[in-house]
Amino acid sequence: MRRVSTKLQRKGLSSLKRAITAFNSTDDDGRQTVVLLHLQHAAEMMLKAGLTNKRVAVFDKKSGRSIGFDRCLNLAAEHLKIDASDIGVLRTVDSLRDDEQHWLAEVSEELLFLHAEPPSGSWIG
Repeated sequence: MRRVSTKLQRKGLSSLKRAITAFNSTDDDGRQTVVLLHLQHAAEMMLKAGLTNKRVAVFDKKSGRSIGFDRCLNLAAEHLKIDASDIGVLRTVDSLRDDEQHWLAEVSEELLFLHAEPPSGSWIG
């Protein structure tokens, strides 16, 4: 595995551990936001690790930043052969995270559980 891929994978696993810890926490203060924030970040880092391992560029030289989550999902569908239903779940997690973090939306426990369960694909390891 390429050095950059390994670093991205480590970041992804760290965020996944944080999401699991927050999900199982007895402290409900900001729990949904923390779970979704770390879950979305974990998915992004793991997908970028897979993409860089296949030598797909995830850094936009023009902007000087890495690609966004939406572009990452599009590339992952193309190069990593991620199932369309898994891409849909990840898009939903991203939208829920955005709404939960930046607006007044509240994610129910049932909805959080539904989207926090492991995907059927093999992208997570």
